[in-house]
Amino acid sequence: MSNISKLTILLPLYNSSEFLVDLIDCILKNDLPRQTVKLVMIDDGSNDKTIEIIETYLDELKQSFSRVMFFRQHQNVGVSQNHKTLLTFVETEYFCFIDSDDVFSPDKLRHQINVMDANSDFAMCGTDHVTFNRNEKVVLPAFQQDLVLEELDLRLYLKNIPPSQNSTLVYRTSMFRLFEAGTRYHFDIANQISIMCQDAARMCILRFPFSGYRVGTGYSKDLSKNLPTFLKVIDDIAFPIICMGSIIPRHIIFVRYLRFLLPYLKILFFEHGILGL
Repeated sequence: MSNISKLTILLPLYNSSEFLVDLIDCILKNDLPRQTVKLVMIDDGSNDKTIEIIETYLDELKQSFSRVMFFRQHQNVGVSQNHKTLLTFVETEYFCFIDSDDVFSPDKLRHQINVMDANSDFAMCGTDHVTFNRNEKVVLPAFQQDLVLEELDLRLYLKNIPPSQNSTLVYRTSMFRLFEAGTRYHFDIANQISIMCQDAARMCILRFPFSGYRVGTGYSKDLSKNLPTFLKVIDDIAFPIICMGSIIPRHIIFVRYLRFLLPYLKILFFEHGILGL
């Protein structure tokens, strides 16, 4: 790899103090050449100790990567708008979003960049993950324990929607397509569908648990308590598919995404109570 920044890590923050130190530790330990990584963080009006934690580690982060940028929004604008603002700072060949309560192995990003460097038609590269709760208890193991590369086109993507958690994905900037109609709740899925609807676009998944996805905190916890919001998520995901003339009917997309969500909803029901109206 050259000394020019190759990957931008985008970190949206909002009341993230509980698990933020663990994530910063993962970012610092990633084994990509430090001069190839740019880090951009935006806090969306936190009222906990998020700012204090970032300021504690800011000098170390700036010494570790080619460029580090940190911004504060004094008014909460919501997760989707925060993601859109972060995207305006991407100038590198690749970028990724990382959730502030997740973790990943030191070699995750290197494996993904190497695969995408070798396959110029891959628009995205995800990984398998282990799902655990706020107490570090594994509630869903990874699907695959051996490192296997799985390739998907649009049909396979929609058949397995979504095939990988957004926080595990690395995106190719030149193939990224922002779905401008936008969604409030599932900004990431709408964009992934928009990307996969391009001619000959493909993605891949490294079937190995490089990531840890925490359930029952932040967005997923809020969603579990509000049935109308949950239904809005499903409708948001179907909307871009309909707009783009999907090859798969809307009700089939509903069923497939619900199938993906069921294990997570089961966890949320038992740990945080049933969905409320």
